[in-house]
Amino acid sequence: MGFLCRRRLAARGFRQAMMKKYVISGLASAWRWKRFRQAVVAEIVIYGALGAWRYVSPTRRSGSRGA
Repeated sequence: MGFLCRRRLAARGFRQAMMKKYVISGLASAWRWKRFRQAVVAEIVIYGALGAWRYVSPTRRSGSRGA
């Protein structure tokens, strides 16, 4: 096997390895992005619930405002 043939085979193997690495890291990145979105949505829901709790808390219902 000549030098150029071996070099061509090595280059082809390198390209395939890089392609696999890109696909795998792309999937991992998509998984991380999905987890990040879920965390953001959970925080929004929590903050929304806390904001609603302000309006139904006992101090608001009793009318104890210093008027």
